[in-house]
Amino acid sequence: GNDGNGSSAMKASTRGAVSVKRGGGAFEFTIAPKYNPSLDDEELVAIGRVAPEDMAYLDVINAIPSRRDIIQMGDVAPVGGKVL
Repeated sequence: GNDGNGSSAMKASTRGAVSVKRGGGAFEFTIAPKYNPSLDDEELVAIGRVAPEDMAYLDVINAIPSRRDIIQMGDVAPVGGKVL
């Protein structure tokens, strides 16, 4: 898709985009399970995308609570925190 500036380059924020960190270092990749504009602020470059027929898996992954979500629910102490 076009990004509005005449470029058809996929951005890291695009749902299903597979991105790597620009500039090398340890190999890490990111898959955007949903549109996430904050990923465009990172030093990421999109290198591919999840196949359309596999997008349902992204919905399953995105439905799993993160550690931050669990901590906010009060079920788990933060790392280094005390369980009361």
